[in-house]
Amino acid sequence: MVKGKDAAWAHALQVEGYPSGTQCKFCDKIIRGGGISRFKKHLAGGDPNVESCKKVEKEVSDLYREILDQSASKKKKNALTLIDLAELDDTKGLHNLVIVKQCDDNFQLKRARKELSNSLARKRSISEATYEIPTMDEGERLTMTVDEGKRTVLTKELEDVDTNNALIVRQHVDSDELIESRKELISGWKGFSDNLYVIGIKQMGELDIKPFKAACYRKYQSPHVADEKALQICSFWQSKLADPSWHPYGVTEELEEDEQLKELKLDLGSEVYDAVCRALMEINEYNASGRCPVDELWNFRENRKAKLQEAINILLKMKKE
Repeated sequence: MVKGKDAAWAHALQVEGYPSGTQCKFCDKIIRGGGISRFKKHLAGGDPNVESCKKVEKEVSDLYREILDQSASKKKKNALTLIDLAELDDTKGLHNLVIVKQCDDNFQLKRARKELSNSLARKRSISEATYEIPTMDEGERLTMTVDEGKRTVLTKELEDVDTNNALIVRQHVDSDELIESRKELISGWKGFSDNLYVIGIKQMGELDIKPFKAACYRKYQSPHVADEKALQICSFWQSKLADPSWHPYGVTEELEEDEQLKELKLDLGSEVYDAVCRALMEINEYNASGRCPVDELWNFRENRKAKLQEAINILLKMKKE
């Protein structure tokens, strides 16, 4: 998600060089992958795969824990996923799916409005209460009631705060639902042949052996030797990418003069060097903690991350065929 469109960015900074990197404003920790969704788990705490923030305010931590809990609860109740589109017989089925989604959204909106109304009613009753304050000299108690004008201002402020919190929760739930829907689509897409469609699955952080083979064919006379050497070198660098102790990046996230990378570039050329650097950036963005390749829905024609709509269109086209 682009910085500025998610309320969690109020507590995070963008990490230069990493589109999905975040830096916590509370503890200054840099999270190089996972985007704003992983950062929310950092604030909420309790996730065994994400280090919790030790300096976050309790109110902020509680808010994002509630957001993540609501998102998880709604995912379990939602029986229809995007992958179900492949089983729809015609466009009428898609229309019914949209109606179900709208009904669910309306129900959630009515429930949120009711909770907001109850909350405001409780706070109004508190604001209208009388308070007894002892005087400094006689210990007498003065009865003070909240002025009508002040009560109006207070009520307006409470409404603004509650409305803003409700919108933040809704925004985070929708964002998390899109992420989970994409994961479901990726999981279901693995059964299709990548040769038949523009959209396919790419392993982010996995080295492409093609530049290694091309470089070895130029260096060695025997094709058999070249294939064997390419496989050995590619496997070695894949293990380097999985090693959490290998950090060829400086404080500014720029590549340092890593000796092994320099030797690789001199030995096999810039294409192999670029392939390793590209895979390193991908694994830092998608799985910085696990250090293993991650599946991503990819548009191979345009060499970019595929949109959900592109994949859905292909599923509908497959069904018609």
